Amino acid sequence: MKKQCRSTTGEVLFEYEGLLLDAVNQFLYNTCWGEFSEERDQLPHFSLDLSQATKEDKHLEGFDGICQDLRGSNFSGTDLYWSAFREANLENINFSHCDLRGASFNNAILINANFENANMSFANIGGGADLAGANLTGANLQNVNLNGTQYDSKTIFPEGFIVPECMILRRDDESDQEFSKRAKEIKTKHYEEHGHPLGCPCLQCVPSPQNVESNTKINEK
Repeated sequence: MKKQCRSTTGEVLFEYEGLLLDAVNQFLYNTCWGEFSEERDQLPHFSLDLSQATKEDKHLEGFDGICQDLRGSNFSGTDLYWSAFREANLENINFSHCDLRGASFNNAILINANFENANMSFANIGGGADLAGANLTGANLQNVNLNGTQYDSKTIFPEGFIVPECMILRRDDESDQEFSKRAKEIKTKHYEEHGHPLGCPCLQCVPSPQNVESNTKINEK
């Protein structure tokens, strides 16, 4: 018997038999195109709703969401171990209670994303990923790469988390143009000092958030 994968508005996106991982990867492959961020705005938008998926179908290890437009999707409680979301538009996505260990989010748009109680250890969120307004309450950020990650005053970090200097704060009083210019200067300086682009996951460039003594502790609310 075929099962259905729906959008967050209730629309049936596709029917499938067997594993949801194979079906959703094939669906995105057949309906989307483009591998680079310059083409991201031209990709079709799909808002997947996996909140009611069976326990078996919530195993999406190795999910391929590279460059996809998945704004507003609901992956709550899904196993996304070692999945790839590089260059993807994930604004307002729900990753709460997800297993995101080792997942890659380089240059992804994660504005207002919900990572509440997600396991993000060893995830790669560096290289310009944007966490402005994101909720990381209770998330496991052990050994996560936040090198070059953007955030703002509305980003909610886990209680007691220390923001590493390698992250870039978007100030409330600066325009997009001013922020882009300052971020570019920071990335240029980093490359000149380290010989690596900001966001690479090497140990030379990624300080451990728990061990950077000069960083500022997030104010407890």
